[in-house]
Amino acid sequence: MIFTFLHKPKPKRSNYKPVYYRPEEENDKKKIISPKEYEEMELQEKIRRTWSRERKYTSISKNTILRMFIVLLLLLIIIFFVKV
Repeated sequence: MIFTFLHKPKPKRSNYKPVYYRPEEENDKKKIISPKEYEEMELQEKIRRTWSRERKYTSISKNTILRMFIVLLLLLIIIFFVKV
C-alpha cells in the first residue's frame, strides 16, 4: 500500500520560481541572487567540505565505513553463535 496522501504535492514547474538568498547576510533586507550564483556558492561549499585538510574523510564516508564495520561484526557474531 502506498501512502501518497502523506507526501506534499510538488508545485508545477511553470508556477515555481525559487528565490535564493545569501546565507551569510543577517540584514532585514536580504539580497536576492541569481540561481546561477547560488549554484556556484553551493558547489564551492561542497568542494570546501569535501577537500577539507583537517579531516581525511567527509562525514558521509565516515558513516558508511562505520556502518559496514558494524554490519560485518554483527554477521561474524551471528555466524559464530550459529556454529556453536
